[in-house]
Amino acid sequence: MTKTLTLAQVAEILHLSKTQVTQLVRNGRIAAINTSTGTKRARFIFTEEAIKNFLSQTYEPPEKPVALKPYKRRWN
Repeated sequence: MTKTLTLAQVAEILHLSKTQVTQLVRNGRIAAINTSTGTKRARFIFTEEAIKNFLSQTYEPPEKPVALKPYKRRWN
């Protein structure tokens, strides 16, 4: 049987907040099962396999680095 994890457990494993993990789920980066019956607040559970798949994904940096604007003082 596959082991399931709660949102809090996944957040602790990934060293992220629960909100950040929820955003990863909503963006499709982590697969999760919504166990809530209502429509306002989602209640997610995760499989160990889904977390392993997320951790095995490689980070792809942006093609063109973002140029930072120099600091501009507003007063003298």
